[in-house]
Amino acid sequence: DFGLPVTKLPIAQKRIEILRALEENRIVIIRAATGSGKSSQVPQYILEEAYRLKRNVNIVITQPRRISAQTLADRVSNERRCEVGSLVGYQIGQDKKLENNHTRILFCTTGVFLQKLVNERSLKKWTHVIIDEIHERDLDLDFLLLVLRRIHNAHNSSTKIILMSATMETEHIADYFNTIQPPRVLDLDVKRPFDTKVSYLDEFNKHDFFISITDAIDLENPGIDFRLYTAGIDILTMLIMKEVKAFLVFLPGWHEIETFRMALLRNPDIVSNNFNIILLHSTMGTDNLKELYDKTNEKKIVLATN
Repeated sequence: DFGLPVTKLPIAQKRIEILRALEENRIVIIRAATGSGKSSQVPQYILEEAYRLKRNVNIVITQPRRISAQTLADRVSNERRCEVGSLVGYQIGQDKKLENNHTRILFCTTGVFLQKLVNERSLKKWTHVIIDEIHERDLDLDFLLLVLRRIHNAHNSSTKIILMSATMETEHIADYFNTIQPPRVLDLDVKRPFDTKVSYLDEFNKHDFFISITDAIDLENPGIDFRLYTAGIDILTMLIMKEVKAFLVFLPGWHEIETFRMALLRNPDIVSNNFNIILLHSTMGTDNLKELYDKTNEKKIVLATN
């Protein structure tokens, strides 16, 4: 559906600037704030512009994590009012939903695209390659950037390369890709769609749980014991009394996630308020992602690794 309403995400105000940069440059580096909408909107801007100009388009977008690749595919397909696996698809390992002849926006993990690129030895298959969250450096991403630069330069490819992040040092990336033509750097001044307030532990020193937390923290031997779980629930309960409806709790691993979940289920304040407890971990399936984005139930406690 190409008659969709314009989204209200902050990146929308930079749509023309982004498309102009892509028209005039082979490599574009985009830095914009977290939550501005670049991951979900930039590929749609490219798709819509190709449709307007009657051009062929085939876009691939890499993500560092499996869960982000699938959730973005779900979101973009929902915005485009199509089924996942048709116009918009994803591939994470052996799990994939795509149609080779019809999918025009493909979200995949960095490792999946690296393997595709090694097999193809060319960029001819894609009109646009978007490397998202480029600041999250790992072996797959470093190898991908190396292979991408070599293939792009060796074949003098017409494929557009877009590198995106919220926090990357654009100068270093621009220097790395400054071979045939200098990349265009777009440092987009867009605001976050939400306000962020950071509170530190010592701000809770008037509460009963403060003593139990400070006693439980051993900087020489970091870890989590029952006092920290109890204090965490006390903090959640305090915020629930202030009518906060959604929480995201980061924990080190699966054992801590499951332990905290059981502690929450034993707490009458959590149970009586009908909070939906959602677990996110790389070893789990993706069925619970629908619960994560279910707008019919705003009361959620998400337990996840970082």
